Amino acid sequence: MNFDIETFEFIDKYLQGELDEQELLLFNQRMENDHLFASEVNVRKELIEMLETHDNTNKLKEKFNLFHNEMELELNTPSARLFTIFRKQIRNRIVITSAAAACISAIVVLSTLYFSGWFSFQRQVSSYLELKNNIENMRTKQQSLWTAMFKSNKEKSATPSGTCFSVTSNGYMVTNFHVVKDVDSIIVVNYSDTIIRYNASLIFKDEVHDLAILKIEDKKFKSFGNLPYTIKQNISDLGENVFTLGYSKKDMVYSEGYISSFTGYNEDSSAYQASIPVNPGNSGSPLLNSKGELIGIVSGKHSLNEGATFAIKSNFLMGIIDSVRHMDSSEKLVLPRKNELTWSKRTDQVRKLHPFIFKVEVYK
Repeated sequence: MNFDIETFEFIDKYLQGELDEQELLLFNQRMENDHLFASEVNVRKELIEMLETHDNTNKLKEKFNLFHNEMELELNTPSARLFTIFRKQIRNRIVITSAAAACISAIVVLSTLYFSGWFSFQRQVSSYLELKNNIENMRTKQQSLWTAMFKSNKEKSATPSGTCFSVTSNGYMVTNFHVVKDVDSIIVVNYSDTIIRYNASLIFKDEVHDLAILKIEDKKFKSFGNLPYTIKQNISDLGENVFTLGYSKKDMVYSEGYISSFTGYNEDSSAYQASIPVNPGNSGSPLLNSKGELIGIVSGKHSLNEGATFAIKSNFLMGIIDSVRHMDSSEKLVLPRKNELTWSKRTDQVRKLHPFIFKVEVYK
């Protein structure tokens, strides 16, 4: 990232706790508004933590070596040497027995994991759980070699993967990058009065913030018309009521809750933590406030803390949309400017949002 020296010094002062109140205010404002700056801060913070961990490990080794040397001096007598030899023999027998037991246990555990299909399960990152839907029907899993080799994509069954939603009337949509990563083709489906299916393609990805821009490329598609919601560009309040709509099952599912933290998993400043129930399939779902403004994109949850959901902040989405515009001026991303949901009751908000939220199905 091309930052000047002053910017790196500014970041270092923050990490060393040397900023005054005014500088800290400016720093937090830049973190909220500049996603590249926030990414650089997180990278440098992780690097410093790694270096500190390495340094602490070396210090611990030095203490153990010092302790070991002192023990050897104290045990430098005939009786102590005899005791040491006897102790080593006993320890060697224990080590051999323990190693054999450990090997048997490891074989049993690995066999169980292998035959239960654990190794083919989705990527696990510490306690962060992506909400991509990895459920495949049995027919797809057990198809014959002939079918796998010779059936076309149109004949195969698509795999439900997550959720996406419209951001423009002309077919641009947003989801998480992990929902569409390493796929051959994408279909977006809306289960409203009639089932609507469109072919879509990935036109932009941001792996750092786990966001992707899709575009409907289907002859059947004409226009979404006027979108009834807008994208909020400033930070939401702690405790603000929020709700989400997503495809964690065939039909759309509604959940509500509130913003519980200004930072996401592992103190990630590009995300909120919300106390709201979500399930696999909710990756890419819009997170909206009571006015119907988009404030975030649901991306994952804490696997050990039920209800702790993480959503990428909408101002980072705005930064990605600007990147797409600068990258290719032919991409016409005209965002909605009028919010028609502000004064609507919740049931009406959900009804108006339904046509603009789609299930993502993928072929691999």
